[in-house]
Formats: sequence, C-alpha cells, structure tokens
Amino acid sequence: MPEKKVNINEDIVKRFMQGDKYAFDLIFNSYHSKIYGFVYKHLKIKEDSKEIVQEVFVKLWEHRQKIHDLSLFNSYIFSIAYNTTISYLREKIKVEKYVGYVKSLQANYKEDKIVDRMIYTELKKEIESLINNLPSRQKEVYILSRKYHLSYKEISDKLKISVKTVEIHMSRALSYLRRNLKGE
Repeated sequence: MPEKKVNINEDIVKRFMQGDKYAFDLIFNSYHSKIYGFVYKHLKIKEDSKEIVQEVFVKLWEHRQKIHDLSLFNSYIFSIAYNTTISYLREKIKVEKYVGYVKSLQANYKEDKIVDRMIYTELKKEIESLINNLPSRQKEVYILSRKYHLSYKEISDKLKISVKTVEIHMSRALSYLRRNLKGE
C-alpha cells in the first residue's frame, strides 16, 4: 500500500476524533508502514504482524474519543500497537503452553493405554491359566456362564444338573480365582 506523505497535524486528529473517515484514511496511510515495522520487529511473522496492524487501527477508531492530548497522538497510536502486540504474545504463549499440556496428556494417555493393555494381556493369560486348572465340571460351568453368557438355569438344562449344583460350581470357581489372583 503506497504511503502518502501527509503531516498528521492536530486538525486531522480532531477531525478523526469526530468520526471523519477521510481523516482516518490519512492517518492510516501515514502510520500503516511505521506500525507494521514496529510490530514486525517484535513478532517476525508477516501474517500475524498484518493482523495486529489491522487490529491497532480498529482499536484506534473505536477509542478515538479517548485521545486527550493531540500533541501525543504519535505516542498514543504506538502505545496501542505495543499493547496489542504484547497481548498477542501473551495469548500465543498461553496457547502454546496449553497445546504442550494437551500433547503431554495425549502422550501420557497413549503410554497408559499401552501399559493397561500389557497388564490386561498378562491378567487375561493368568486367568486363562487358572481356569484351565479348575476341575472339569467347574471349568465347564464357568465358561458357559462367563464366555457364553448363559444363565444358571440354561447351564443346568444343558449339563443336566440342578441349578443349585451350577451355583456351587460357580461359587467354588470364583472363590478359587479370587484366592489365586490376590495382589495381581
């Protein structure tokens, strides 16, 4: 954007404060490159610097009535640029910390899932080994109940034993598993 060499005097600033858009254009054209250079010096990122410059001029327009000393207009606009840049940097730091935190949670979660999967696999092997050590009828009742999800009544019908006998076999099988899995 070509910069017009206009001397921004108190008259232009007064007109700007009253909402004169032509005065705003004169100020924008006069200060745009200076503000961009100031912001870019701190950020070193072109696109972010352009956005901040736009934000500076939006803030300048929105707060034009707050200019009290017309002779300090230059300081006022650069103060807005400085504060906007610092706010941006603070926000960026917060976002980067948050992203880092979330990434660390994800890494921990993945590690925890791997550890949990390993523990689960070991526990499953241990339980299968213990089930294989059960007496044959207890093993049969346990598998029908836990693996095939049959009710005690369905198991009794299938094995031609009483429901009470199914309950006793399950009770003994579960008791054996609990005793041998203590502390695992």
